[in-house]
Amino acid sequence: MPILVESAWYQTFGFRTAAVIFGLLLISLLVQARTVYLRQRQRELQALVNERTAELEKRSNELRKASASWS
Repeated sequence: MPILVESAWYQTFGFRTAAVIFGLLLISLLVQARTVYLRQRQRELQALVNERTAELEKRSNELRKASASWS
């Protein structure tokens, strides 16, 4: 008479499939969250670069005017 031992619930095909799908969804969610964060940070840094560039252009124009008045 053969002895039949059933697999534990976490050893079943259905559970393992669900675990893999859940893992893939979690990874996808983390990648999306990181992408959103990086895009937001990129916008912030670009705004800072634009602000500093405008300041430098303004200062450069002031220096040109001052230099022209000395000539």
